[in-house]
Amino acid sequence: MQIEVLGVAALAVALVVLWRHGWRGSRFTVLLMLAGGVAIAAGGGLITQWLTALGGWLASMAGTATGTAFGVGMPAVVAIAAAVWVTVDLKDRSIHPATPWVALALPTVVMVTGATAIAGDWLTSAGVTL
Repeated sequence: MQIEVLGVAALAVALVVLWRHGWRGSRFTVLLMLAGGVAIAAGGGLITQWLTALGGWLASMAGTATGTAFGVGMPAVVAIAAAVWVTVDLKDRSIHPATPWVALALPTVVMVTGATAIAGDWLTSAGVTL
């Protein structure tokens, strides 16, 4: 529960910084939102339950959309695309206005889609132990 409190604090600081700068993101706000998302996703409290429900809904939509587009549902593609978006945007000189929000949702989407389990199985098959 304490980690969730830290996540909410990081999120609150990021929101204040965003508000004070006219809702223009910076690397600092993206990192705070990402840290807040990780802490909230790992917390297990009420906010985690809400974000998990939202992430499940997003994963369901992604599975339906990719199933329609490619013939097979791949909700992990959304998690991978979001991770690439945040990574590339952090390396660029300018931050897209949606990047802090994508960074906030990224840990929950990764958790819900099971991308960590897939990566863990892949690493185990490669002989890497965590």
